[in-house]
Amino acid sequence: MVIGFDAKRLFHNSTGLGYYSRTLVHSLVETIPDFKAMLFDAHPVKTELTDKYFSNEKVTVATIGSPGWYSRSVNMDPYLLRHQIEVFHGLSNELPLTGDTKKIPRVVTIHDILFKSFKQDFPWHDRLIYDRKTKSAIQKADIIVAISQATKNDLIQYYKAAEEKIRIIYQSYDPIFNIPVEEAELAEVLSTFKLPKTYLLYVGSITHRKNLKVIIDALWMLPAKDRIPLVVAGQGTGYEKFIRQYIVQRQLQNIIHFLPGLPRMTLRILYSGAHLLIYPSLGEGFGLPVLEGIASHIPVITSDRSSMPEAGGDIANYFDPSQPEQLASMIRQSPFGDANSKVPTARTIHLEKFNRNKIALQYLDEVYRPLSR
Repeated sequence: MVIGFDAKRLFHNSTGLGYYSRTLVHSLVETIPDFKAMLFDAHPVKTELTDKYFSNEKVTVATIGSPGWYSRSVNMDPYLLRHQIEVFHGLSNELPLTGDTKKIPRVVTIHDILFKSFKQDFPWHDRLIYDRKTKSAIQKADIIVAISQATKNDLIQYYKAAEEKIRIIYQSYDPIFNIPVEEAELAEVLSTFKLPKTYLLYVGSITHRKNLKVIIDALWMLPAKDRIPLVVAGQGTGYEKFIRQYIVQRQLQNIIHFLPGLPRMTLRILYSGAHLLIYPSLGEGFGLPVLEGIASHIPVITSDRSSMPEAGGDIANYFDPSQPEQLASMIRQSPFGDANSKVPTARTIHLEKFNRNKIALQYLDEVYRPLSR
């Protein structure tokens, strides 16, 4: 079985869509004996994250013509036919705008369409481009993979996508978060970044929909003696400037620490040492930090909106993200008992749903095999 992938994000995005693309391709190649992957990109690059794809005999890196946007969007079919691709998979919300779907079946993964419901987080010209690409991909795809029920619901609401074409296949998480962290590792990270031993953790970009502001409001509502320092592992642009100013207005600048651009191994250590993870997002395609927090055996507080209950299951603790006083009360009550002993069997069962090998087999059985026959 030879499956072709639009590998732009795999080669050029270190997190987010890039992480999803690399994890899926790696899992498919490692899990399925007769699986071969063709990775198409105009400028494939070797990095620490992508080097393994250049040396794996089950993976072929195929360079498409320049400019890359033209080949990816308009002139992809000649490359697919030349390499005898059985199915082509667009990994990041788009498919070529032209091409004969009768010759080569097409799959698209739609991660989210949050540009429709959180317009303030996206420039207008980006929204136009995303809308056009998403609409075209939905029309051209033989199968649409939604990474959550929430994303499937949005596809039907905003684009009237045919429900029978949609498969819900969750995103997997990195098993490094299952690995216990040594006390010395944590001590070194805390020392390096001058962090307190007890801290709350927020992981994610800093945008309006991520709703970091509600954590700031909740901390401000607490008596000074009950305030726990907050570590913000993420960054933003214009909205981050607003958030930093807001923190100063609330006189909380001494207990909030910003750590942008952390390597995943450092992030793993920060998760493990956190008093709890707070993920108050108003809307997500999936909500990967929720799953990473659960895998790290720390208590998780997250929003009861969108896809967060899918990622958190019965393990996470939920609140209304428009109610900072509710969050403040939960912080004061934390850590909700011993996170390491809280229904360990339930945690294991929940995490197994997102096992990368299991998800690879789900793609094989629900997507690739039906289309390659």
